[in-house]
Amino acid sequence: MAQKKSISGEKIQLKRVRLSFPTLHKADVPKGYDNAEPKFSANFLLDPKDPGHKALLKHIKAEMSGLIKKAWPAGKPPKFKPIDCFGKGEGFTNNTTKQPYEGYEGMYVVAANNKKRPTLIDRDKTPLTPDEVEQRMYAGCYVDAFINFWIQDNQFGEAIRCSLQAVRFREDGEEFGAGGVDPDEFDDLDDGELADELDDDDDLDDLDDLDDDDMDDLDDLDDLDD
Repeated sequence: MAQKKSISGEKIQLKRVRLSFPTLHKADVPKGYDNAEPKFSANFLLDPKDPGHKALLKHIKAEMSGLIKKAWPAGKPPKFKPIDCFGKGEGFTNNTTKQPYEGYEGMYVVAANNKKRPTLIDRDKTPLTPDEVEQRMYAGCYVDAFINFWIQDNQFGEAIRCSLQAVRFREDGEEFGAGGVDPDEFDDLDDGELADELDDDDDLDDLDDLDDDDMDDLDDLDDLDD
């Protein structure tokens, strides 16, 4: 039986990348993997139009290619798992809508995790408590991070993975999912219509006609579980 490989790549620093799906204040089990070990994890978005990110993307691709060739000189094994720790943003989609996540289109994504708590620090390198991490490192802010790729070749399969080593808060950004609502999206209200509604007491009078059975039905609402 061939000896299992354990190959880790170099530490790579990601600079001013956008943070997405952070699970950093505490380790958690990914949805759909109830038997998996809890992990700290995060996605990092890189913009290929940014000169610094463009160079970084080339370095990442070269690093991953080198690790794969080192592990399997004759080529990737037949059961090599699809790479899910790095790729174009369009490949990271919502399971329900099947559409790319907000902010992912046109970007590249590094998805990293670790069973051990990574180093988590503020701009001035001050260590952050779990509560501070939850407030400071929100989805949409910009961070610096250290990651490294490694080869998985064991009873769980053959693949390339990405380990999360450290994250530093860098600067605020627009929070994902916090677009809000433009006031102009509301319909214009007519004061005359409002007066007509107040004069119409029929619906209010119906409340007086509720019998005991109706009240029992309403009481059942209190028994609903969370």
